[in-house]
Amino acid sequence: MDTTIVTPNGAPISSRFHIKTTPTAGRAVFATNPIPKGTPLVTAEDCLAPVILRIYRKEVCGWCYAYNLGRPMPFRAPDIGFAFCSTECEAKFRSDAGDIGVQAWTAVELLTRKSTRRVERIENDILTDIDAPRPNPCEIQAAWLKAELHGEAIRLARLATTDATKPPKAIRKAFSTPPAVDILPFFLSVLLSAHHHPDTTTAHISALASTQTPYPHASDLRADTTSYLHLLSILPLPLLPLLTPTLCLNLTSQNAHNSFGIRSSHIAPFQSPLSADPDGDEFFGYGTWPSASYFNHSCAPNLEKKRVGRVWYFSAGRAIESHEELCISYLGGEERSWSLDRRKDWLSRNWGFECTCQKCSAQEAKNGLYPSETIQQA
Repeated sequence: MDTTIVTPNGAPISSRFHIKTTPTAGRAVFATNPIPKGTPLVTAEDCLAPVILRIYRKEVCGWCYAYNLGRPMPFRAPDIGFAFCSTECEAKFRSDAGDIGVQAWTAVELLTRKSTRRVERIENDILTDIDAPRPNPCEIQAAWLKAELHGEAIRLARLATTDATKPPKAIRKAFSTPPAVDILPFFLSVLLSAHHHPDTTTAHISALASTQTPYPHASDLRADTTSYLHLLSILPLPLLPLLTPTLCLNLTSQNAHNSFGIRSSHIAPFQSPLSADPDGDEFFGYGTWPSASYFNHSCAPNLEKKRVGRVWYFSAGRAIESHEELCISYLGGEERSWSLDRRKDWLSRNWGFECTCQKCSAQEAKNGLYPSETIQQA
């Protein structure tokens, strides 16, 4: 039986497939030999930067991501802002975070609860630039340089101040903008991983494919720089040296093309069996699994993926020929049934590439041959 191993930088290695760089799609995975349908290929356990959206924190377990079908989880931890399906999951979360991590999550939760106007202001911010062009590399660098200068003032203030009743001016200025409640945990989860496992985390982050234009809208860029300043203002002092604009920008640039959605599975409470649909319609959050990030997209994928708790399993969805690229779908739930134009537009806006997979190419060719025919379903 073939065994797949994961290298220190997160790359999977197997006699069944190999990884190589392509002219048009970056790195990709190709079958070395024919692969029978159902063959297990990769087990991805290296969960990095997991985020459960705040609106789902009460009904999705903060550790194993089990879903309670819209009902609150039985075990809540208000100090850190999560709920859990069992005391075991809560214990695993706290153990993984460590004492300094629990302090950090508590600080983030307190900041989030204090901001009563965050949702309205952030939603309005997004609506104002939804049709604006993507921020270009120069605009991104300028925004982060500005944040870095503000951040240095915050660092100095936190090291020098002794009056806890009146925050320094630099921190008050940072708090004038409401927190981006789902960006803070993204940065914090990786920061804690870098604190506890510096060598592994650095290797995994640096190996991820990145993009120079990771922000769909200017509001997304503002949310990241604001989150950087907020975390500098509240996190325990030992974590501050690890929190830099370079880390935050690298995370966003690499997460943009490597994250996996955590979705509803439409199954019984607290369960996540292999038969569950990982691409359910409801989107609860996302995470990055470096060993799974080497698979490119196809609207007609030849791999199947299943999530069980914090682990993703990838297997051959059909018989795969030698030298054929191994692909998953970046589309989830009803997105797979969208029309050709809608799929391509969504992939371009959210993932930053023009899909030229076999299915899209065949549908485009058919539309060209039969212009009077409109393909409604993928």
